[in-house]
Amino acid sequence: MPRAAASLVGLTLALGSGFSPAPQTATQAQTSTSSPAAAMPPTPAQPQTAADKSVASWMATAAMVADAWLDHKVPRAYALRTLQTAAKRVRAQSTAAGAERRATAVEHLLAAIQQDADGDARRALEELRP
Repeated sequence: MPRAAASLVGLTLALGSGFSPAPQTATQAQTSTSSPAAAMPPTPAQPQTAADKSVASWMATAAMVADAWLDHKVPRAYALRTLQTAAKRVRAQSTAAGAERRATAVEHLLAAIQQDADGDARRALEELRP
């Protein structure tokens, strides 16, 4: 089969299967070359400031350590020390949205682990998560 006929058969098969290549506009070409994250506007769930990022990071750390303690994967002393630090660091970020409420949630979790109360720790962990 001649080369032109083979190309035509390939194009026919591609178009017949629902594939229709559309030319890109200048805006589409520009957007596709930049990173997808840069093209997307920030969502309200994403941290916006350094304080918000710090709070989000410490909250994730607190949740991860609490999960590990509940699964008996980390010692109680390690969990307590990490949660004390997390509460202190979150409370220090007073400019972050909800920092006070989140610090209180970490402190509830800390108190439950201090009392070695799995049920209370699980409830406090749910309070901790967004």
